[in-house]
Amino acid sequence: MALRGFIDVGCGEIQEDVILPRAGEARFFEAPERVRDEWIASAPGYPFVPLDRNRHSVRNHLELQHRSRPAPTMQAVWGIGARRDEVDAPFLFSTGNPAAQRLYRLFGNAEWRPLARLTLNLGGAHEKYSTAPAHFSPRAFANWQATDTDTLRGGYSRAWRQHNLFERDGDIRAIDPASGELLARPFLPHRDLRQARIDTVEFGYFGRFAAWNTTLDVRLFNERIHDFVVRVPQPDLRPAPVLAGFLGSTRYENLNRPVTLRGIEYQLVARPRSGTELRLAHSLIDRDAGNRGLEARTAPYTVSLSWLQDYGAGWKSMISVLRMGPLAGSEGYVPRFRYLARSYTTVDANLSYETRFGGKPLRFALSALNLGRRHQEIANGSEQMLQGRHMINPATRQVYLSVALALD
Repeated sequence: MALRGFIDVGCGEIQEDVILPRAGEARFFEAPERVRDEWIASAPGYPFVPLDRNRHSVRNHLELQHRSRPAPTMQAVWGIGARRDEVDAPFLFSTGNPAAQRLYRLFGNAEWRPLARLTLNLGGAHEKYSTAPAHFSPRAFANWQATDTDTLRGGYSRAWRQHNLFERDGDIRAIDPASGELLARPFLPHRDLRQARIDTVEFGYFGRFAAWNTTLDVRLFNERIHDFVVRVPQPDLRPAPVLAGFLGSTRYENLNRPVTLRGIEYQLVARPRSGTELRLAHSLIDRDAGNRGLEARTAPYTVSLSWLQDYGAGWKSMISVLRMGPLAGSEGYVPRFRYLARSYTTVDANLSYETRFGGKPLRFALSALNLGRRHQEIANGSEQMLQGRHMINPATRQVYLSVALALD
């Protein structure tokens, strides 16, 4: 049982952009956030157990970049950046808040057009987190305009997943305030956790067709993820927390084999007449992780069909149908409990009117979400375990009116 409250206060992003001489640019932003997420839990013999995920985080980011054109057929950009992430969350980090995490980055990209119909892109980034070894992330792509209406592309890129402070240093301890007993320790720190590396090879096609003024964008991809991060149950602690038999300890670890995602995604856009646009988007993904539970974290397919209409005089509408494949996404982790949310179809719609007020754009919009059958998009693991296969917290239908006025 739990009584819960949640407040998320984004203090607003402070951003400054400065244009420097000779095609240079400096950018700085600060993004603070305060979250109040606390509740009272209970268990047999322990009627009042305060828990929370309260936190105050601040991100500071500084970036300098320079653009140049060393030749008529080439342009380049390079720069340096620094970022600092700090978090204050006493309950999430029982042994003390982690040290501020710093990221230093050197990056560059060059675009070269050796032929009128061929464009080559080559770039990379050298990154160093204060809690991880330095890494280099290269990328190389080519675009060939085979005809006036057909373009082929292909390339390779490598990226490293950013370090997560909680995954490395999180240490949660639920303590009974009356007796001081340690009831549960659901998260343990793992400071040797490695960054996940993602290698992607992709090929694509973009075409334009005269019929209905249609465009087709297709992407074939193969993503291979090394050191994928997963949450793993741990052996019982000694001495064991009181509720260890029901809520054991876990920590984040690197998977000992690569995860591969390969598939196809495409978007077809048609404009059969002035003011009318039809969009069809579809993706199919084959997942190989050597573990069905991990593979189920990615939906095997999604498809959406949208109709956008501009009636003129400021009136517009949109209606969209989405079909989502089964997905094992959930909150409220329970060791050894696995649950798969069933595939669903949902409908969203929007009607808007835009005018001007005092010379500024003014927009009214009536939106409706989840108009199809009631469905479950994400489950709470602990609640779902108690309900078995019965669907909990289904997505609710929403209808709301919004008003937006531009002030600058």
